[in-house]
Amino acid sequence: MGGIIVFNKNDSYFEIAFDVPVINAKQFVPFLGSKTKFKPGGGVILSKDDETFSFLFELNEDGTRKYFAQTIWGKSSKVKTQSEKDAEIIEKYSNPYQKLFRDYNFGNADLYQALLPILPPSQIIATPNTPIYNFVGSGNLDGGLTFEDFYGEKNNFHSAIRYYFSGDKMIKIATFNYLKEENRVQFYEKHVIDIEEFLTTADENYLKLPANLQDVTKR
Repeated sequence: MGGIIVFNKNDSYFEIAFDVPVINAKQFVPFLGSKTKFKPGGGVILSKDDETFSFLFELNEDGTRKYFAQTIWGKSSKVKTQSEKDAEIIEKYSNPYQKLFRDYNFGNADLYQALLPILPPSQIIATPNTPIYNFVGSGNLDGGLTFEDFYGEKNNFHSAIRYYFSGDKMIKIATFNYLKEENRVQFYEKHVIDIEEFLTTADENYLKLPANLQDVTKR
């Protein structure tokens, strides 16, 4: 799974790559069958000026993108922000932790957890099982790479995170988590996140609607 995450103050852009179903007109989404065709593409959540847009994109053979909103009748070039009614329902049935995850999980909980040791305290979601990470060591690897290791534990939850660097650029993060109770490992998981590019300045081109999409929100 690939993706792009862009932050600039309160504005954000989350993109996750996946195969997008090719929906024809009058083909109702819940009745998708095994014969449904798919194209490379993905989904986007754009939050700007306290408004949120959701839309999809397909990758053309030449590498360009076609952005669209999906409706039960097919594709549309018209998008709307989340309605006030929807926002009220989400807020009503969300607990404080869910709200924090919506605001700070970078669109992916695994990525958020992988970045915990280097996040500022104001962006850390302190759940009952969130470890306090400490730096435990660094070293050199073959190929000129270096690494830094962090470890944390809380309430029998253990977590180790290694950051890989090529020069001053972070290129990969590996995480290993496990839950141990009564001297037995009850659960474990491992994730490896490859970083194609890590920039400290936001690309403003991501923080606006694509040119072919029309905002039809009634304000």
